[in-house]
Amino acid sequence: MGFTNFSLPKKMKLISVAGTSSNVGKTAVCESLIRYLSDPGSKTDNMDNTFVTGNVSALKITTRHQGFCSKGSCGVCDSIKYPFVIVEDDPTINQEGKDTARLKNAGARKVVWLLSFPETLAEGVSAALDYFDTDETVVIEGNSILSVHNVDLAIMVTRPPQKDIKKSASKIFQKIDTVIINKDNTTSSQQIKDSRDWLKEIGLNSLLVEMNPYEYDPILLQGRLFKLG
Repeated sequence: MGFTNFSLPKKMKLISVAGTSSNVGKTAVCESLIRYLSDPGSKTDNMDNTFVTGNVSALKITTRHQGFCSKGSCGVCDSIKYPFVIVEDDPTINQEGKDTARLKNAGARKVVWLLSFPETLAEGVSAALDYFDTDETVVIEGNSILSVHNVDLAIMVTRPPQKDIKKSASKIFQKIDTVIINKDNTTSSQQIKDSRDWLKEIGLNSLLVEMNPYEYDPILLQGRLFKLG
């Protein structure tokens, strides 16, 4: 699968949220970002980028697994038709319990779900982005986007004490701008230290931000993610 830097509408901004492994809190981080960006008054000057606020949408990407699936027999991979499927209908997107419903409920104007074969991912992403307005910020959940296209802000999420690394995560370390260490009230200071040491060991040396994405914190988001330069 080659890297395809297809053209984006000039004003569209992309934020990707990847994870070192499954169940680290990618969707929760996306929810926090969407809530923050949905506020037209949010400050979003990030280095050379000013992200659009008040008009934010979300794209969830699922890439068909070849061989072992970390989620077991979920049935999603078997349902993907070649070369890719784009889902936007409300009954599917808003189905209770689905990540797409969480993204919508967080305030996303529109949520699109792309299900793709790996070899057609670049084509699928290009087609999926056509579903959004040209003047909005799109929060993208999934590791695979960075294998086919650049984004304006690339986030990797990890969760102590997990130290598993998905193959799709290890391939994109060099493209990550910020690593979020997902912590909650049960996370010890030693677990956070161990996580920081582990991230250095595996070569993930990006800016580290500790946050509990399940507790919305606009001050932290403004101070650490959107005021870097």
